Amino acid sequence: MQMYFARSLARMSVAAILVFGLGNVASAAMIVVSPSQPNGWGGLVETGSGSIDYVAGPGTPPLGTGSVQLTLDDPTSGVIVGTQAFSGVRLDSLTTLSYQTYNTTGNNLVASALQFNLDYDLTDANTNWQGRLVFEPYLTGVPVVDGTWQTWDALAGQWWSTGTPVVGDTAVAQTCTQANTCTIADILTLYPNAGVQTGPLSGVLFKAGSGWLAGYTGSLDAFSIGQAGGDVTTFDFEPDSAPIPVPPTLPLMAAALGVLMATRSRVR
Repeated sequence: MQMYFARSLARMSVAAILVFGLGNVASAAMIVVSPSQPNGWGGLVETGSGSIDYVAGPGTPPLGTGSVQLTLDDPTSGVIVGTQAFSGVRLDSLTTLSYQTYNTTGNNLVASALQFNLDYDLTDANTNWQGRLVFEPYLTGVPVVDGTWQTWDALAGQWWSTGTPVVGDTAVAQTCTQANTCTIADILTLYPNAGVQTGPLSGVLFKAGSGWLAGYTGSLDAFSIGQAGGDVTTFDFEPDSAPIPVPPTLPLMAAALGVLMATRSRVR
């Protein structure tokens, strides 16, 4: 196992470094993501301490020989891997949205959640932080099982939001909560112009933690996202053949990080 972020970095708070936006994702149906070839992906220990590792296995991954692994050191830990490559993508354009997870050490309840930094109305002028739209595997009703790869169809799943929606530059009531989840169809009925936020706060990401049991270790791989009129792009997470230095990082603006930290979701 090779460490992608040192644990000393994991203990940084508002000054934590996010490596989203290291480059544009190439136009291709299959893209390999690794420490030496991140292809627009990066990681962040958002709260507490933990790590992001690109590893061989575990088990027999769905693509290639490896995966990206998220580890939590304590119940406050929140660890993210994500990309800004899908800035401005509309929810109503999505045709495919799936990924696979493997819990090495979990609690048979949770696995990495798929999240969008969301703009509820891409047509208005408001580009401020509006929270995240969250899909969690347990909401499918299928038990999360340790020690096996499982596939999750997020497009057909239940979602909830963490922030206050803004539509037509006006804040509106939050409807899709953790206690009252919504389908993508429900969300589009409420917010027909919703999509991935643009600008420095953009992000399509996977998160483990923020209220999970300490010691959780889980991997993800084979993230597929498709849009109407375009190819389905699948991301294959792989380790490098030999350890390499942590790649250069681009700091997200302190103010933006402050918003992310202050409004982080409490995923179970």
